[in-house]
Amino acid sequence: MQKRTWFFVGLLLGQPLLVYLLRGQLLPAVPVHFGWLPNAWNQVATQNTWVAVGESALMPLLLIATRYLPAVITMIQTPHWWLLPPLQVWRWWLFGANWFVLISLFSDFAVVNAAWQVWTGVLVIQLLAYAGYIMWLHWQKSDA
Repeated sequence: MQKRTWFFVGLLLGQPLLVYLLRGQLLPAVPVHFGWLPNAWNQVATQNTWVAVGESALMPLLLIATRYLPAVITMIQTPHWWLLPPLQVWRWWLFGANWFVLISLFSDFAVVNAAWQVWTGVLVIQLLAYAGYIMWLHWQKSDA
């Protein structure tokens, strides 16, 4: 396996273990503003521990799964280094979301919420730019 895959396997095994071992430090009601189910899991800390453990394992698992998708899904490559294909945007979003969720389990900083919104906004702009590039390519082909 590649080093990156080993890193994601380490996240998959280490993060839930870390959350479980530090469960005493979890916030009493984890503010799930940007997890998989926003504002749906505001429960007491004992039940919330298992939600936090599950959610911290889910994102690394999805990152590992997307590493082995077929090459057909890679989409159209762009000539610009800053314009990423949707699959790569999805991977970057998962990687960032993983850390935002992990930080939000133990702290209630407003900066984390703001950073999450900026992170998601930048990646949405990436997807829109990619869609614009594809439409531009289609328009160029139809003129020829």
